[in-house]
Amino acid sequence: CSVIQKEGIYYLYYVGADGDRPTDRGPSNRALGLATSPDGIHFQKVGHNPILTHLPHNNPEEGIFSAGTTLNADGDILLYYGAVWAANSETESVQSNGALARSSNGLHYEDHSYVFSWDDPSVWGHGDELFPLGAFSSHGKYYVYYGAKSAEISWGIGLAIGDSPTHFSRFVKVQDEQRDIIGGCDPVRISEDRIALFVLKDFEKNVLEVITAPLDHPEKWSPPIKTYNMFPPRFRHTTVYLDRQREKWFMYQSSDMPEDGNRIIVRTAPMKRIKR
Repeated sequence: CSVIQKEGIYYLYYVGADGDRPTDRGPSNRALGLATSPDGIHFQKVGHNPILTHLPHNNPEEGIFSAGTTLNADGDILLYYGAVWAANSETESVQSNGALARSSNGLHYEDHSYVFSWDDPSVWGHGDELFPLGAFSSHGKYYVYYGAKSAEISWGIGLAIGDSPTHFSRFVKVQDEQRDIIGGCDPVRISEDRIALFVLKDFEKNVLEVITAPLDHPEKWSPPIKTYNMFPPRFRHTTVYLDRQREKWFMYQSSDMPEDGNRIIVRTAPMKRIKR
């Protein structure tokens, strides 16, 4: 899902499930787990997992599907997550909202519930499922990239913009009409005025595209500056973090199939300084 560093400790958030749903055999009761690390490579799961659940109707269809994190000015972790719910235990139809949890110590989280809703007509891509994928703050504003899936939108990307972590007043689509984006979108600051995102596209092709965007218009994505084919075996769920102090990139990837190991791995690369 997402990774962030606070006071020298890496916090890696991941989705887990406790079985299969009786309706469509998909994962049931998804929840958010946490593992921590002093070096970004060797992680230990915390003892009180899961750290966050979302089961408002106690149906096996429900749970947490995604997450994106950032730090606020006070150093608190803001954890935006996809909160799924179903009307009853027999239906295969679900909806999803964007929700927020906050933590001052990285271990225990206060749930602030929904910050934008699937049925709000002011939200771009509303109508069915909304999933926060990445977040950042800049110049007093808060930004959350989210996936949108509805009758009109096929896994498109929207951007929520707010003046506080809990109140978002603008919702826009990314400029280039991207579709079939299924993950990534962790904003990484690469300069004073630009961010980079590692965007995962298409369930079948599993292509990872690196794009950039200006900080003052983060919805205006560049064409891909680098493309990676899927890392076998099916390591398609990707989150990326840049440690500037260590001058190192960290790419965390998971496979989602038991036959592929159902595990999380890390890849690293040196940070290259940009000459101006």
